[in-house]
Amino acid sequence: MAQSLPKRTLFAFDFDHTLIDDNTDTFILEITDDVNIICNLKTAFQSWRNSNLGWTECMRLLFKLMHSLSFSPELIVAHMEKIKIPEERLRILHFLSKQPDTELIIISDSNTVFIDSILKCHGVDKYFTRVYTNPAKFNTEGLLEIEAYHVNTSCPLSPPNMCKDLILREHISNSLVERSNLRVVYLGDGSGDFCAAKGLFMQDFVAARKGYSLASKLSPIQITGGIAVNIILSDFGEDLETFVHSLYT
Repeated sequence: MAQSLPKRTLFAFDFDHTLIDDNTDTFILEITDDVNIICNLKTAFQSWRNSNLGWTECMRLLFKLMHSLSFSPELIVAHMEKIKIPEERLRILHFLSKQPDTELIIISDSNTVFIDSILKCHGVDKYFTRVYTNPAKFNTEGLLEIEAYHVNTSCPLSPPNMCKDLILREHISNSLVERSNLRVVYLGDGSGDFCAAKGLFMQDFVAARKGYSLASKLSPIQITGGIAVNIILSDFGEDLETFVHSLYT
């Protein structure tokens, strides 16, 4: 598989249900053992979702509600640090960090506070050159504030706050690597990853998690040959680890 390799390889990871097995935005709803508070958080969040607010706006309202309930920055970060990166994926990151001419980035619709907390907890934050996600920070009063990564008005396949294809293309352009000399490996699970997958080339790969929406969208394309990219449907366990190693042999 590694014959006539491009000079450089870029691994672009989604985060939720890709690098981790959880959804950070819904995991935060389990921040306490108090059943009543959890119920209130979930009820409020679902109400906002039902009112057709965008996901980022729902998270903004959730963080305000959590702040009113006195959830501190330390408690929020400590809760996110409970999320595990599965061993197979940790081994993949360790392996890739040692490969020459290989770059790792994250493109995720989570937020900087959640992702940074988890990566640093596992000691793998240094492996990634960039994390593209919704900016978030705790203000002076301890409220977690979140902003949309950008305003998407041109990609119908993406949410209004993030077009992953645009982010990926801009990253490649800024890297000053000739596209013909670059092999992109995109790993994802959700509908928001589909536009990035469609923009990949013949020398590239998309690894889609089985049982999730990206795989369901790509499976018919894999049969019909509807796009040029090489499609890998994976359980994101040892099979993914084997695939990644095969790219370097």
